[in-house]
Amino acid sequence: MTQKLTPDTNSDKTNNHHNESALSSAAHILICLTQGKSNEEIAEDFGNNLEFVSVWIDYMIGIKWLYKNTDGKWITTDDGKTWIEKCYNTN
Repeated sequence: MTQKLTPDTNSDKTNNHHNESALSSAAHILICLTQGKSNEEIAEDFGNNLEFVSVWIDYMIGIKWLYKNTDGKWITTDDGKTWIEKCYNTN
């Protein structure tokens, strides 16, 4: 049995780009964080699965795609920006 990497969402959200794969979900979370959205607001895009969002945030910090600056704002690193470009600039 194959485990789904993204949570089930309601039908009007299943066509969103960020639900196509796990790493595109990460890109969506990354963009939302840098736009100032809270973890809870982002979780709404994933069936209110706050744990899913939190795990991705921890992972992206670990692989150095994301960090918080001294003002508490999320900053995307060059590696994170590269991933966003790969996810959203494909045909």
